[in-house]
Amino acid sequence: MPTYVQHEVLGRIPDVFNAEAIWQPPGLALFARRPLLRDLLERCPREHRGRAATRCFAHVTLRLPQEDVDDDYHLTRGNRARELAQTLTALHRKDFGDLLGEDDVRYHVTGADDLAAGEIEVRFGHAVYLPAPEEKVLFDVSASLDSAVWHGVCPVYPSQRLALIGAGATAAAAPGWPFGDDAVLLLVNDGPDAEPVLQARPKGAFDCRFDAALGYYTVTSRHGGKRLLVKIARRIAKAPPAVAAPSPAVWQPRARPAVPALDELTAVPVPAAPRRVNSAVTDATFAPGARARLTLAALALPRLSRYR
Repeated sequence: MPTYVQHEVLGRIPDVFNAEAIWQPPGLALFARRPLLRDLLERCPREHRGRAATRCFAHVTLRLPQEDVDDDYHLTRGNRARELAQTLTALHRKDFGDLLGEDDVRYHVTGADDLAAGEIEVRFGHAVYLPAPEEKVLFDVSASLDSAVWHGVCPVYPSQRLALIGAGATAAAAPGWPFGDDAVLLLVNDGPDAEPVLQARPKGAFDCRFDAALGYYTVTSRHGGKRLLVKIARRIAKAPPAVAAPSPAVWQPRARPAVPALDELTAVPVPAAPRRVNSAVTDATFAPGARARLTLAALALPRLSRYR
């Protein structure tokens, strides 16, 4: 099974808000016995070709001791935590700019009660996603043991590809998770217009089936009677299907103009409108100025002879 979330605890850091001490130790890194954040990102690339990294992770979550986070909030209204995230973002772009592509570097700093003083927990990986400031939630994931009371687990965003659900340190906690720390649920999001897919990891750890009539997944253990219900509620509606414009007919009658164009004239002249004859005109039988249709006719005339 691949590693969906890289998880590491950095210890012995005198100032947990010092970005340089978290990113890379001062002096030569060859003599550093413990890896820090930069070393972890370099050793665990997002994509690689052979031994060369071609893409690195861009979203990182930092968990600091809760007491330090509370003190920062009381004294500076959280200013040191914001400066820590901004400085690490700048260092990340500086050292891994050629491996980011179009990814936006994002850091999130939060507190944790299970960390001792001087410890920092780092999380990044395929299933770690930090939303943009204006990004809206696509799905809401909730869990229940009896289908009567549902508890929120995690949100899923439109650009988020993977999400882990479980009870371990690397997954979104599902209240009442009955399957231990080694098994998790993997949610695969193929975009706003597709339905999410829920899978068991490792494969075969438990059965996961969707009940369309009830609208939720039923997760049951293969070795016992343990059961968990998982509901995925959509908050952004699907885009309506595009309606194709009707194609024109192959043959269509073409309306001819009242007066044909010059390039459409044929050998047969077009009949002109009847000309109004002025009654004052004499008995002339031919009007040169009229552009009318001419008809040749044979006239029977007496033969003129000088002998007659």
